[in-house]
Amino acid sequence: MLLLLWQANHRANVQFQGKTVREWARGLYLGATAQQTNEATIAFQTMGAATVPELRALLLRQDPPYKKLLLKYIRYFPPPVRSYLFPKIRLDAAEYRVGAIRALGILGTNAAPVLPDFMRILTTPDSPECWVVAQNISALGSEAITSLIPLATNTEVRTRHASVYALGQAKSNALPAVTVLIMASTDTNETVRASAFYSLSQIGSAAVPIVVDLAVTNSDPQLRSAAFNSLAILRPPPGSVMTSSLAASTNSTSIRRMAYQSLWFARQTNAHALKLLTAGLTDEDESVRKIVQHILTRIAASNAIAPQPQ
Repeated sequence: MLLLLWQANHRANVQFQGKTVREWARGLYLGATAQQTNEATIAFQTMGAATVPELRALLLRQDPPYKKLLLKYIRYFPPPVRSYLFPKIRLDAAEYRVGAIRALGILGTNAAPVLPDFMRILTTPDSPECWVVAQNISALGSEAITSLIPLATNTEVRTRHASVYALGQAKSNALPAVTVLIMASTDTNETVRASAFYSLSQIGSAAVPIVVDLAVTNSDPQLRSAAFNSLAILRPPPGSVMTSSLAASTNSTSIRRMAYQSLWFARQTNAHALKLLTAGLTDEDESVRKIVQHILTRIAASNAIAPQPQ
């Protein structure tokens, strides 16, 4: 680590428009202006993979102990000395770490070698850069997605939350994580559940076949129930035809209720969906029949007020 820090301070082989990697990284700090961020983004896209060693060193950067010590006792110094020292001992390592993470995210798969560092930050309790990593780690490629999936069931709530959120940043590339995200939607922690639904919505319609299969065939009632709930988030296109097993199921009453509700929440009003809903009017359970009748009434009302073609 000391060698990497020395390299960050003494090696600036890669430059763009006369500025070093370190200087451009500052332009990606959270406090940077939009113009600084845009310029830094272009710079790293231009410099490319050659910046990874220096960015990794910045990722490991720590403020020197002497700065922390001076800041602790600076209030005891005479005012002129305080004014002189304060700008020189400002703690800025965090700014460089955040800038480096964002720059590595811009580099995408070219930054894949830093995946272990990103995973370390993501799984370190109280890491201040955890969420910046969560926003950028999926850009490193499929190996990052594979590494995130097991973390969705980690014992640490913060790690679960960050990894579930990070999978959503991958959008449709996170398709292999659909099952674990559905499981995460039943997490004991509310923020994890919310992020699981968010991430599923980011994956979008590509996840629908997997979710439907889980809702119909999985042996775990809790997972089937969660899959039904997820359909309301995914909102399949109105033209898609769902399997009749979704609604005409021998599963529990609560799951049948959710199956019919998912048709409505997903705005399924095509002929196939209406056939399933009509069949639900004869369901053996009164609560299911009431829900189906309510849905059909809503559909009829919607059709009644819909503008007629001229």
